[in-house]
Amino acid sequence: NNRLKTIVDIGTDHGLLPIALAATKQFEKVAGIDISQQVLSDGAMALYHEFLDHLVCVRGCTFENAASQLPVDFYCANGLVKVGRGDGDIVCIAGMGVKTMLKIITPAELDRVQCQALLLQPTNSKPRNLIQLYDALQKSGWRLEGERIQKISSRWYISSAFSKTDQSYTPLGTLELPGSKLHDCLNTSSSEMKTEFVKYVKHHCSWLEADKKFGLDSDEQRW
Repeated sequence: NNRLKTIVDIGTDHGLLPIALAATKQFEKVAGIDISQQVLSDGAMALYHEFLDHLVCVRGCTFENAASQLPVDFYCANGLVKVGRGDGDIVCIAGMGVKTMLKIITPAELDRVQCQALLLQPTNSKPRNLIQLYDALQKSGWRLEGERIQKISSRWYISSAFSKTDQSYTPLGTLELPGSKLHDCLNTSSSEMKTEFVKYVKHHCSWLEADKKFGLDSDEQRW
């Protein structure tokens, strides 16, 4: 979307995502934020300076010119606290639990920074965990736009994209469930992603089937 000019990565850790995004030249402002100064120093900032040193050595430019070619701001903060109005058109969060994500992306904070899009990848891909995230966002006027799935080290990760709508509330009966966009794209998605999604569904359906004797909660029944 050409209207989205700023992007921020919360919990940036190694900083690879904002560095890669800055290299695309598609954004006016790119930032990586982490709550730990030690993580920023040892991870994101160390990697960033490696890239700058590479640009200096390969292209023969000055350090200042290299930094201007790869403009990223890294700073220590708790969530969106230090993100200014208009500096977070897109907010990315990966590698966090759903509860932690929801504490960061509250409706008030997203409105304050004028966020228009969310790119999220929780650490736990169990349907009941993702439903908490999906429901909370959709009930606050966010629409599910797309999903991707991949398996890394025997664990599935589902990435989801949400966009801000003018609706202040979405009725329960119209809320999209985790995996709904992946299911819609079964005939068009890549063979690798299709295979992983089918395996994911079978795995969790068998899990829920076994749990029926203990009783499923309402979210699990919906899924």
